[in-house]
Amino acid sequence: MANIPIIPILFVAFCVSTFFHFTNAVGMTFIVVEAIVKLECMNRTDQSYTYQSKDIVADKRGNYEIEVTGDYEESDCNVILVRSPRQDCNDPIEKWRKARVVLTTTDDVTGNVRFANSLGFKKRTSLPGCNKILKEMGLF
Repeated sequence: MANIPIIPILFVAFCVSTFFHFTNAVGMTFIVVEAIVKLECMNRTDQSYTYQSKDIVADKRGNYEIEVTGDYEESDCNVILVRSPRQDCNDPIEKWRKARVVLTTTDDVTGNVRFANSLGFKKRTSLPGCNKILKEMGLF
């Protein structure tokens, strides 16, 4: 069994409307401090849980680390958003609600560190300046 720590980075909150989700608009994306995530692995055959972490709280930089012992070759593992501490930014964006991570050493993935893709919540209301940026991008 391999000991595979997961060290993903979390950039989670978006200010744009629910239709546009840009993570690279300057001043329109910010880190959600103390966002809560968890790791779940499910067997591909019978969909039973093979691993469930406790809730993990992101640090003040939005980063989180999950250490996992074992090899989950027969499982699909995902880091999943649980909740945001921000009332103005706590609605998960469906395509950024979870991130797949490979937790096996038999899939030609080398090294003991795995990175999950960014996860994201959307703001309930757009920040001032969003419309200006969308117009500059030719989208509004």
